[in-house]
Amino acid sequence: MMYNKIYKKLTTIFILGIIFSFISTIAQAATYKYDGLSRLVEVIYNSGGQVKYTYDAGGNILSVTYEPPQGTLTEIHLDSLLYTLKVGEVHNTVATAYYSKGTQEIVTSGVTYSSSDNLIATVSDNGQVTGVAPGVVTIKATYQGKSAQTQVQIMASVDTESPTQPTNLTVTAKTETSISLSWTASTDNIEVKGYNIYRDLVKIDETTETIFTNINLIPGETYSYTVKAYDATNNVSDDSMIISETTNPDYEKPSTPINLSTNVSERMITVSWDASTDNILLKGYDLYLDGVRFDSTIDTTYSFTNLIPGKTYLIYVKAYDIALNYSDDSTTVIETTVPDLEKPSVPTNLLSTSVSETSVTLEWTASTDNVEVEGYYVYRNDTKVGTTSKTTWIDSTLKPGKEYPYTVVAYDYGSNISDESNLVIITTLEDQTAPISPLNLTATEITENTVTLSWSASTDNVALKGYYIYIDGTKVGTTRKTTYTATSLIPGRTYIFIVKAYDTASNVSTGSNMVSISTKVDLEAPSQPSNLITSSLKKASLVLSWNAATDNVEVKGYDIYRNGTKLTSTNKLNYKDKDLIPGTQYTYEIVAYDVAGNYSLKSESVLVKIADDRIAPSKPQKLAISSVTETSISLSFGASTDNFEVKGYYIYRDGKMVATVSKNAYTNNGLIPGKKYNFTVKAYDAALNVSSGSSVLSVTTVSDL
Repeated sequence: MMYNKIYKKLTTIFILGIIFSFISTIAQAATYKYDGLSRLVEVIYNSGGQVKYTYDAGGNILSVTYEPPQGTLTEIHLDSLLYTLKVGEVHNTVATAYYSKGTQEIVTSGVTYSSSDNLIATVSDNGQVTGVAPGVVTIKATYQGKSAQTQVQIMASVDTESPTQPTNLTVTAKTETSISLSWTASTDNIEVKGYNIYRDLVKIDETTETIFTNINLIPGETYSYTVKAYDATNNVSDDSMIISETTNPDYEKPSTPINLSTNVSERMITVSWDASTDNILLKGYDLYLDGVRFDSTIDTTYSFTNLIPGKTYLIYVKAYDIALNYSDDSTTVIETTVPDLEKPSVPTNLLSTSVSETSVTLEWTASTDNVEVEGYYVYRNDTKVGTTSKTTWIDSTLKPGKEYPYTVVAYDYGSNISDESNLVIITTLEDQTAPISPLNLTATEITENTVTLSWSASTDNVALKGYYIYIDGTKVGTTRKTTYTATSLIPGRTYIFIVKAYDTASNVSTGSNMVSISTKVDLEAPSQPSNLITSSLKKASLVLSWNAATDNVEVKGYDIYRNGTKLTSTNKLNYKDKDLIPGTQYTYEIVAYDVAGNYSLKSESVLVKIADDRIAPSKPQKLAISSVTETSISLSFGASTDNFEVKGYYIYRDGKMVATVSKNAYTNNGLIPGKKYNFTVKAYDAALNVSSGSSVLSVTTVSDL
């Protein structure tokens, strides 16, 4: 008992010595805590560490514990729980320690590492993991009694290295149908698995050897070869050198086919013969019908089918080998197919199964024949309009609302024709369906006076004929295309366009989408008219002419000015001015204008003087009475003439002028019944020259008594 107490005291003293020795190495600034018996129970150092004391019942120190500044170690972690390495790759493991006071640090010394299987992966003392072989391994780390582990999957490394190029490719032997090759073996970082053989750049075979024989070749043919090596991961080497070789030629033709025999029916001749032989390899036989190659076969029998009954045919055979050497012709056999004199039965139950505006589908029951029905002729209005081998036929060339009669006859390979089928009369439907409206109307080009439109084509149940073009609701044009250019438009004006489709039956679609388009504004005036001249100067008239003006869009016309005042307009390059006054001077100018109302500068003026007129018109002749009433007298007289132009006539009654007229007739109203009046007439011209008076005509109005 005494021994235990002594041992306990010595132990406590030893521990305290160690602790105090450690504490003496750190800063001594600290906080001290005591219990109720004034015993030291805890020392907290400003540097972060602390010492705790416990006592037994007798007041002796029972334990002294030291806690570092970061606290006690709680666990360690590795940088990854699971990762993958390829064979030969390495990974440096990182271990991190975590402490009770929330701190952490990467630890390198004092950590021990181990691998669960060093045949799959090894780990060094500093945590470097190296992949050795494919598989899964566990790497474990231990630090101050705490451990952590991670799983590592080791993958096989990928082989990306190609074998070396095969060398020394050589032809070692050849025959008419084979070529033998050899080459020097390739090498590989792992292992060469085999070789691909290429003939004329196309792979034909592969081998694990360094020799190869290509068989079944054509004699006298040249072939080019290359070889490529490959390994287990299908890495392929570069091509070997190219080597070309020609097989031995074969000039020997096969033996001639002999002993031809035949079997004949209406539509077929079967011919047989004895097999030919060849020095190399027989490839087949060519069959000739009437001197023309008909077909080939590898057999020694052949049937010529689909022949015409009752027709004579010449048949012979040639053998050929793989080198295309041909034998001599066999003997020619002459055979006539069995004649067919029996016509097919009549097609029955002819009817229409479908009728539209432009088509009809006909159907009938098939005819029979002693040999074979070849086909059917379809008649419309007793005219053959179709041939078919089926029992249906569609006539799609009809017009809406029309009546059409049909019959059908069968014919065979012997050109025998059946009697007519029953007659069927059909009437196509009237076309009352309008086309689909044009879509996607748009303007593709706009100028000052034109707009080019385009749209998607319409469709129709029968036949689309064209399109109507509308501007501002008025139809202005027609076209069969899906484009249209509206011309002669006014610059700077907005127009509304729509398009409608119409068909051959004059059905009109609804309008397309409406587009509103404004033409470009035209602010450019026409050029000045030039070279204004006068000609054809006659008495009281003249003709003006000038050179055309030009415009960026279009010249619409010309304004004619006389003495500074607009006289008239014209769209021509000349103008005749009449009714001019003799002895008068006139000045003329021309102004061009376009559709946008832009006006050019005035042309240079031209001055014209009309010659003086001093000659009076001839006097009126043949003054006569046209009619007389109680209060009126109607006169007529012959027209006067003038060196310029007669302007009119003065009417005189009883010596006084009572009227001026431009015609050679006059009616005087408001007269007194039964009274006598004396009339004369004088002509005058534009220069107011007055003729002498006509003869006097005395007229008495009708009396009202």
